[in-house]
Amino acid sequence: MIARLPSLLDYQRAVQNPIVAFTTDAVLRNGRAVLNPWGQPSVASGGFAATFKIESVTGDRYAVRCFHKQGQGDRNLADRYRHISNFFATHPEFGFLVPVVYEEKGITVGSDRFPIVRMQWAEGDTLGVWLEDWAAASRPDPTAIDTVRIGIAAAVDTLRRNGAAHGDLQHGNIIVGKDLSIRLIDYDGMYLPSMGQLQAIEQGHRNYQHPGRGNTFDADIDVFGAAVIDLSLRALRNQPTLWEDYGGTGENLIFTVADFIDPTTSQVFTSLTRIPDVAEDALRLQSACRGSFDQVPAVLAGQTITYPTSTHHSILADEVYASSERDPLIALQGQTVTVFGTIRFGIVTIGRGGRHVALLTLGNYKHGDFTIVGYDQIATELFEAYGARTRNNKRLLSKLHGWRVAITGTIVLFDNQGMLVPQIELARAGMLRNLTADKFSAFEKAATQRGKPIPQRRSAPGPQPQSTSRSPVTQPPSAKTASAPTAPPTAVTALNHDRDVTRAARLHELYKNHRPDPPP
Repeated sequence: MIARLPSLLDYQRAVQNPIVAFTTDAVLRNGRAVLNPWGQPSVASGGFAATFKIESVTGDRYAVRCFHKQGQGDRNLADRYRHISNFFATHPEFGFLVPVVYEEKGITVGSDRFPIVRMQWAEGDTLGVWLEDWAAASRPDPTAIDTVRIGIAAAVDTLRRNGAAHGDLQHGNIIVGKDLSIRLIDYDGMYLPSMGQLQAIEQGHRNYQHPGRGNTFDADIDVFGAAVIDLSLRALRNQPTLWEDYGGTGENLIFTVADFIDPTTSQVFTSLTRIPDVAEDALRLQSACRGSFDQVPAVLAGQTITYPTSTHHSILADEVYASSERDPLIALQGQTVTVFGTIRFGIVTIGRGGRHVALLTLGNYKHGDFTIVGYDQIATELFEAYGARTRNNKRLLSKLHGWRVAITGTIVLFDNQGMLVPQIELARAGMLRNLTADKFSAFEKAATQRGKPIPQRRSAPGPQPQSTSRSPVTQPPSAKTASAPTAPPTAVTALNHDRDVTRAARLHELYKNHRPDPPP
């Protein structure tokens, strides 16, 4: 029987003393935790675990994943990672994978020991952060995004040809190196041929998964997510402004689960069908959303399917919280959520070692209200864009006061002289956006809907793209279902489709989210 899992704050305190925390691991126990400017261990969260960066005495850096969500005993993690380690050892040529070590009693917290996963630190930025930098350039480099896209597609295809799947393809689990190489991380949901007796323990990030995936656990579970990523990157290559319209949230590339549940009225799909280079594959992905999960490979391969007469997907609304919900946010430490509110006060101060720290409080910091933090270069960039010095030389971010913002990230608690402050770290200065009134209202509505099923509207399948000689980047090795070529849509269907496209286009122009100019 495994003891109740520690909280993120418990883990943060433990890893600051590696010689006690990692008594059974010779690599980690003589190392040190990499700290942020507050003197706290840097942490990232994904799936069931929080990840800390530990630097060994040799200078090598390791990612140490500590599980903070209950139920890990039912997930057969030891058995899963035994299969994963064996698979990695059998395929050392797969440079996009990072070898892992699972330790059942890897970390001591208090008087109990808990499991960890240790792996070499994958240097680079997550795909979402890399794209923010790419899109922020005066002239985004199409060759760079092509290189990244092809690298991701090749990694996914290699896994699938070996009967494997990552299980949670999304922007936070893809690392882009300085040389544009690709690494996949977070293997909790991985499928391998040797895991036939095990079941799925996660459904993947909702903004990358078909709503009907459910508990499917086989080599095809990456097909839909890979298509979402590939299409998103190709669309951004052709039209980088899509990042401003639909991306840069920290929670997606350009699609969200709402686009998959109701693809006919999706503004994103409408925008993509206007881009000649991606229109055909956009229609295929749109069609795949209307079918069942097991039909996805066939639809993306250009085959005709018979759509199910009804679908009943149980998809819960996103975890969106108002910044004023302090106690619920404290209880969510270590979890990834979206928080929105109005910046009441901003300042750049000095942390340990003279490092700069930006504090953007969405309320009253002295009362422990939610705060966005930005470190080092991000703090400097915020001050250069929005700051001013006072007579007593304080560096205020006064131009940000009154901004309506939202941020997605890991909730971390900062102990401000006994007052716990829930915080999320800002990954890039450019990801801080002053929301329009409509967008802010949408977050307010989302907060009232969290935990409830997303309303679903069943729509007619509509036209499918005509089959052509060009195949999707990640082509399934064999078709699951054979059928006749796609018949052309009827005049009535085509007319209805044109009306839908026109209507969606007008809504897109009316409501699309451009970044407002900063206040004077």
